[in-house]
Amino acid sequence: MSKDKQDKANVTPEDKAEETIIGFNTDDVLADETQAAQDEEVNAAESELKAEIERLTNARMRLQADFENYKKNTAKAAARARDAGIEYVIQMLLDIMDNFDRAIDAMADGKEKDGIKMIKRQFSSILESNDVYEIEALDKDFDPNLHEAVMRVQDEARAGRVIEVFKKGYTKDGKVLRYALVKVAV
Repeated sequence: MSKDKQDKANVTPEDKAEETIIGFNTDDVLADETQAAQDEEVNAAESELKAEIERLTNARMRLQADFENYKKNTAKAAARARDAGIEYVIQMLLDIMDNFDRAIDAMADGKEKDGIKMIKRQFSSILESNDVYEIEALDKDFDPNLHEAVMRVQDEARAGRVIEVFKKGYTKDGKVLRYALVKVAV
């Protein structure tokens, strides 16, 4: 048996009582110090983990908010592109509407003219179902927000009014797609 083991084996109950009375048991002090050091390490590790969890939670929340903003911005951009495409096609179709008017004006009364009028009405209803409306101009006050004056004529009785429309204007959702080209009395 080693000397340490013999010393521990030779400790009598009186020796243990004396150590306890004095309040100095070396084994207990060492165990308390070791436990305190372990507790301190655990608390430090726990604090680090809590800080890391908070950092990752904040990063996730920022990433989620960024993604939501991205989705909203993408949806807005898609809507703007769709609207711009619709406006572009409608503007090209407005020239066809002008040609219908020219054809109707040039034709003699008859079934052909009635057929062209019917096609124009269908075409107009499609435009209206897409919120495209003709700008009323003839005999209306000149409005530079809706009309483009390409000619002026002296007529004091009707000054400031549109007296002839050369090309019809159209709006979509309150936005001017094409200004009405008009002659204005001054």
